[in-house]
Amino acid sequence: MIPTIVAGSALGGMIAMLGGVGDHAPHGGPIVLPVIDNRWMFALAIAAGVLLVAVTINLLKARAADRLPAAAPAHE
Repeated sequence: MIPTIVAGSALGGMIAMLGGVGDHAPHGGPIVLPVIDNRWMFALAIAAGVLLVAVTINLLKARAADRLPAAAPAHE
């Protein structure tokens, strides 16, 4: 899971940097929207990072579930 979170964070950071987002608070998240420059790019960056992480984790979980051996039938 950690590599997927790193990839989502990198994508969000890249979009924010290219979009000229400026954060004038010493922390982040939606609570700092009043002091953000270029709020729409900030929201897009967060959404893109979250979407990448969600899709990647779900794909990896589905792939891992396919590799699990089938449950042995119960003997009566």
